[in-house]
Amino acid sequence: MTKDTIVTRLRDDLVPGYQLPSNERLLSLRRPNSTTHNKEGIVGIFTVPPTSLLSEREIITTPTSYNRHYPPTHRLAIILHGTGGHKNYCYHTLLATELASKLGYHVFRFDFRGNGDSQEVPDVTQGRSVKSEVDDVEWIYDVFKIGGHFTEIGINLIPNVIVGHSRGSTVMFQWAIRQQVKCESGEPFQFVPSLVNCSGRYRSKLVIDEYHLEDGGAQSDDDEHEDDTSFSMSQYRFGKFTEVPLVKNELLDLAKQDFSGVRRLDPEIQVFSIYGLHDTIVPVDDSSFYANALGGRHELVFIHTADHNFYGTETIDKENSSELNPDHLPLTKRRKVNFNYQVKDLITDWLHTRSDVQRYKSATHEVYYYPRWRDIEGISNFRDIGGWRTEDNKHYVKAAVIFRCANPSNVTPRGIRQLKTLGIRAFFDLRSNEELENAGSLHVDGIEVFNTPVYKNTDMSPQGIARRYKHLLGSWYTFKYVYEEMLKQGGDTFRAVLMYLRDHPGDAIAYNCTAGKDRTGLMTMLILLLLGVDDHTIAKEYELTTVGLLPDHPGLKKGFMTMIAKLKKDLETEGHDDDNLKHAMWELSPDQMFENMISSKYETMISTIQMFNLKFGGIEQYCKGKLRLTQQDLDTIRKNLWAKSTPYPDQNAKWHHRSSMGSLL
Repeated sequence: MTKDTIVTRLRDDLVPGYQLPSNERLLSLRRPNSTTHNKEGIVGIFTVPPTSLLSEREIITTPTSYNRHYPPTHRLAIILHGTGGHKNYCYHTLLATELASKLGYHVFRFDFRGNGDSQEVPDVTQGRSVKSEVDDVEWIYDVFKIGGHFTEIGINLIPNVIVGHSRGSTVMFQWAIRQQVKCESGEPFQFVPSLVNCSGRYRSKLVIDEYHLEDGGAQSDDDEHEDDTSFSMSQYRFGKFTEVPLVKNELLDLAKQDFSGVRRLDPEIQVFSIYGLHDTIVPVDDSSFYANALGGRHELVFIHTADHNFYGTETIDKENSSELNPDHLPLTKRRKVNFNYQVKDLITDWLHTRSDVQRYKSATHEVYYYPRWRDIEGISNFRDIGGWRTEDNKHYVKAAVIFRCANPSNVTPRGIRQLKTLGIRAFFDLRSNEELENAGSLHVDGIEVFNTPVYKNTDMSPQGIARRYKHLLGSWYTFKYVYEEMLKQGGDTFRAVLMYLRDHPGDAIAYNCTAGKDRTGLMTMLILLLLGVDDHTIAKEYELTTVGLLPDHPGLKKGFMTMIAKLKKDLETEGHDDDNLKHAMWELSPDQMFENMISSKYETMISTIQMFNLKFGGIEQYCKGKLRLTQQDLDTIRKNLWAKSTPYPDQNAKWHHRSSMGSLL
């Protein structure tokens, strides 16, 4: 679909009244075979994180996360406008700027065909159709997913959220329903885990009454000139506002949209809805239909005096300001509260990692009938890495076979009994000799323990990494380079684990490092990549350590603070010419440095996978070259760890991950 796409950058002054900042590009996406091909194509503004304009050195020597901008990520937000809207409508510009600067998102907000600066619809007598706009979203998804192929995009992005307003929400939900149908049919599909619905319709049939379509007319309640084909509305088009017809067939197409399919959306998909209680275009009651259909994975917020486009309906003066605008939001020229600033903040907070990872933890808490997370007494961050559906939609990763965890040396007698109950036959300890001497090892009758260090004589605990890679104190952004070195040094370790999985089908194993984060995270990445799990799921699985490691924070932090105090003392007495270290030591608090070192961010793993594919040639080449495995070895490992039937060990259990997509039998 994307191979014939042409992506070009347009003049910055093409959009009157809007000055593009340095981190925005006005792009045209064109398909030469388009039935309405012209010079415009689909036009949108591509917002990149401000930090992506900096060098990596500038990023890690600037207090990015705390008082400036977030490092660039591979996440993409797609913003969809409504009827009569355009790419800079309502909150669109505010949100794009906020997501890029505060969360490191790349954002694409565009004009649908027949709107703004984009090309015309295929047939102006028929108007816009939801189906064709869903097609456009699919196309844009594919273009940005391989964005590195296009000079003006320059990076492969993972679509992480779609934000729709009014008709844009209609398109968003119909896109999601289409993907669900494809999944259930065993076809290739697109996946976005977060959907934001602003002022979206559910009961589309109400459009018939609103525009008097049963009478053969197509007029709004305040339209003075009845016309049985269309009525016009003021709309931005090619640099100016003009009267544009809204034809009857377009309204009939909108009225026939069915949203009952949202009930079947995969449980991993989370939805955030925002409505103004003074909306006179879409009934506020429609929000309750989405709430009932989506259940616990839906969050709903009302803005009390906001209209459909999130502007206040009351004129603000000195007397009523404290009551109607207690948050001191900006006012419009007509002295109405501009609640789009609040919408921007609500969406940004909802997408923040602290909220997102908790939602993902809840959505993926169970592999099937028993929990992914295991409370093994004395061992933290202990979880099953199985139960994930593969990207080709053909297999599951077997559950109850591979577990990951942090330091197991403090396991209690009860914890040992729990390990035996899980059927674990082998434990691979990835820590160095120094770490084993300091913290101790695991000794359990009936469980074979293999000491397979990634670094035999180098402490790679979080404190050890901090001493060795001091730039990580200032920013988590360069963790991928630490992982690159681990991939180079840890070949024998990773081979040992994979060979055991090859030779012992059905035996349950566990592997660990000190925190169960870095070396353990890389081992998990390699296994899941080999089994064909998608990058998004692998990165989210890695991010779960954010939650799993919390019980160990006090102990890890104590050792970390001792190390930082010594490092600061050495700096004061001996000096140091490392700008990264100076930035961390004098501009960040010890707590902030600890958070950087202990972090397990989604973007870290996405960047690592991108680096791994680029520098090591991907999983097959790495396994065959660095790990000296044969194609037969890889086929055997996959055979041992893939499943299509009900999950091991309970044949009456059901898979949980993307289970709504249907059985693989």
